[in-house]
Amino acid sequence: MYIEYSSRQWTIRPNKKPLQVFRYRSPPVKVPNALPRPKFMPSKLVRIEDMRIVPGSQVKEGYCAISYSWNQSGDYVVDPKTKKHIRNDQGKHKVYLEPWSIMTTFEGVIRKICQDFNIKYIWYDQMCINQEDLVEKHREIHHMHQIYSNAYCTVALVPEFQMKEVDLSKIERQTPIEQQADELFSLFLSAKEIIPTSHWSLRLWTLEEAIKSQRLLFVGQNTHLWTDTEYHTAYINMLTRPIEDWNVASVLHFAHLRSSTNAHDRVFALANIFPGIINRININYTQPLEDLMILFYGLLAQGDLSILCFGGYNRYKSIGRVKPHRIATTTMMEHYIPILKFKNLPSWTGVSGEHKMNPSEGSMVTAFKNYRVHGRIMQLTCAGITNFPSLIYAPNGSLSVGYDELPPFPKYYNNEDWYIRVPIQFPGQSECKYIYLADARGIGENSYRLRFMVSKWFQLLSLFFNIQKKDLQWHKYPGIHDFITIHFDLTENIVGIRTHCVILFDIVFKKKNSRWPHLTCPVIKRNGKNHYKAIGTCNIRNRDDLFSGCTLPEQTFLIE
Repeated sequence: MYIEYSSRQWTIRPNKKPLQVFRYRSPPVKVPNALPRPKFMPSKLVRIEDMRIVPGSQVKEGYCAISYSWNQSGDYVVDPKTKKHIRNDQGKHKVYLEPWSIMTTFEGVIRKICQDFNIKYIWYDQMCINQEDLVEKHREIHHMHQIYSNAYCTVALVPEFQMKEVDLSKIERQTPIEQQADELFSLFLSAKEIIPTSHWSLRLWTLEEAIKSQRLLFVGQNTHLWTDTEYHTAYINMLTRPIEDWNVASVLHFAHLRSSTNAHDRVFALANIFPGIINRININYTQPLEDLMILFYGLLAQGDLSILCFGGYNRYKSIGRVKPHRIATTTMMEHYIPILKFKNLPSWTGVSGEHKMNPSEGSMVTAFKNYRVHGRIMQLTCAGITNFPSLIYAPNGSLSVGYDELPPFPKYYNNEDWYIRVPIQFPGQSECKYIYLADARGIGENSYRLRFMVSKWFQLLSLFFNIQKKDLQWHKYPGIHDFITIHFDLTENIVGIRTHCVILFDIVFKKKNSRWPHLTCPVIKRNGKNHYKAIGTCNIRNRDDLFSGCTLPEQTFLIE
C-alpha cells in the first residue's frame, strides 16, 4: 500500500482562542532546534540531512521516532522461497509540494515529513534494525520500550487522517465567509474520527509505541495534530494517558482489538509495555506460540490481577464491527476481534470478552494477593458467594417471575422513586440486607419491561443468593448509602441455567480515582469437576454494606 503526503497541512491554530483550523505552508509548531540528549540512545539513528544511518552513541542531541503500519510502506508480499512477509517499495508514494507533486519511496516521505517538522534524527525499524540479522533484531526488540519512551516525540503516520478536498471545496462555495471558520473546525473534528479505525490503530506494535511515547504527532495526508495541544477525541485522550494510569486491563482492552503480521509479535510488542516482563521473555520466533502466550499472560496476571476485570462486548460492538452481510435470509453483524484467534487460551486471560477501562476514573485496582498462576491454571483462595447446590433442586419455573407474582403496585406512586427489592441474609449477619432490582420510573403497573427486568435480575441473583419470589416488595429509594444494587457484565448468558456460579466477593476491584461506592468482583462458573471458568464481573453498589458481618469460609478455586 502506498501513501500520500502534502507539505501544506491543516491543523489547529496554536495558543489562540477561539480554536480555529488553518492550512499552513509550514507547520506552526515544530520540534525545537536543540533537543536534550536522553540517557538512553538507540543503537542506530537516521540522519535526515543525508538519510544516512549513524551510531546513536555518536549523536550529541535528542531524537524522534516513527510509528506506522508496515503495510502502508509499500507492497507487502510473501516471499515464495522463505514464506516470510517482505516489503517491496516500488517508489509509488506521492508527496505534494504544490503546485507540483513527486513520486518517491517510503524513505522519501519520511524525509520530507522530518524536514517539515524540523526533525534532525529519526528512529524507525526498517532502517535502524537489520531485519535479516536475527541477533540484532532480537536485541533491539528488547529495547523498544526504551527507544520510544526516550524519544522527544513519536510521529504517528495515519494517511487516512485528512481534510477531503471535496468537502473543502463545498465549504468555500456554499458557506458564507463568516461561517467558514466553524465549518472548517467541524470538518477537522470529523477527520480525527478516522484515527481509531485507521491501519495505525489496528496494529499491536503501534499500541506499544503510543503508550511508551512522551508525546505523539499524528501526521495525515494533509492534516496533523500534536497530542499535547487542545481538543482531542476520547480515543486520543485514552491513548495518551500517563504511563502510571495504565494497568493490565486497560492495555488488553486495546490490545485484543489489534493484530500483528507475525503472531509472536503479539507477545513481544505487549511485553515491551511492561519492562519487568520483556526481560523475562525469550525473543525467539520459532518457539511454540501457545506456550509463549500462556507464559506471557501468566506473567501479566502475577503482576496485576486486573486481568480478571472483563465482561461482555461494549465498545467492541462498534470498534470491532464489520459491514453487515447476508446469510440465507438473515442480515447478520459480524464482530472481528483479532484475539478470538486464540480463544483456546485460559478463560482468565479475558480473550472471550472486553477488558474494562475508564480513563476519567483511573485503572481498576485491588489489594487481593492470595493467588498464583502455574501454566494454564490460576489458583485463588478466597470466600465466594453461590446458591449451589440448593439451586439444582428448585422446581421448574420457580426462578422466572410472572405478572401475578409481582408485588402490588405502590398505591401512592405519583412518579416517585419506587424500587422492587428482595431481602437476603448471610451467615453471621444479624439483619437482612436488601438488593434493589428495578425501579418504576417511566413504566406502568402492567409493563412488560418491568416484569422482564425483575425476572431477569431475579434469575441471575438466584444463582448466587438464596432468594424467594414471595419476598419481593416495593420500597422507596432509601438514600445513597443504603441503596444496594448488583449488575452483571458477563461474556455468556447464564439466565435460566442451573449451574454452579460463584461471585468471588473477597476479590474487590475499585476504580483508582472514583468516589462512587461501586466495587467490582470477578464471576466464575464451574467448568468440569474441579475447575472453573472466568465469565466476567459484577458491579456491586455499597458492597461493603451488603457483606458486612458475613462469615463465609475460604475455598480454593482453580480457574482454567
